[in-house]
Amino acid sequence: MPSTNGHGPERIALCLRVSSEEQRGRETIEIQRDFLKEYCRLHGYEVADTYADDGVSGTISLHERPEGRRLLEDTKEGRFSTLLVYRLDRLGRSLLVIVDAHDRLRAAGVALKSATEPIDTSNASGRLIFQMLASFAEYERETIGERTRAGLHRAFKNGVQLGLIPYGYDISEDGAFVPPPTLTRSS
Repeated sequence: MPSTNGHGPERIALCLRVSSEEQRGRETIEIQRDFLKEYCRLHGYEVADTYADDGVSGTISLHERPEGRRLLEDTKEGRFSTLLVYRLDRLGRSLLVIVDAHDRLRAAGVALKSATEPIDTSNASGRLIFQMLASFAEYERETIGERTRAGLHRAFKNGVQLGLIPYGYDISEDGAFVPPPTLTRSS
């Protein structure tokens, strides 16, 4: 797959993604960008371009994301030989999304590499680890959903009011709706 054949440094593209405000606080696009640029500097890679989808869910296919579309177009032009991600889950959060992205990259002759995991799809062992970690990324997303649904169900069973509070109402200490006090006019 990727090879420079002695013609200068390997050209790498950086792929960055965060999906939510909560995640943006922990792992910003800038944190990923800085880490990957330093990784490339240390390994002697030339950064061809950076593709950053900020606020885009990992359940959306690469070809349906704004920067993902641009990335895939650039693969057809041979602008880089390897796509570097911070972690595999930055490429996608479901097995189908990750495998689809990998297959599209592979069809264009582009390898996938993770800077923090032992993934380099230019060799057999890297492809094996890629497939295992892609499955784990989907498993993690599904277990988060299950825990969230279980927590909401438990709260509902305990009488906690879920959702919006009706206009004018408040919630008491025990979680029940409290009607507004009646307004009386004094003469």
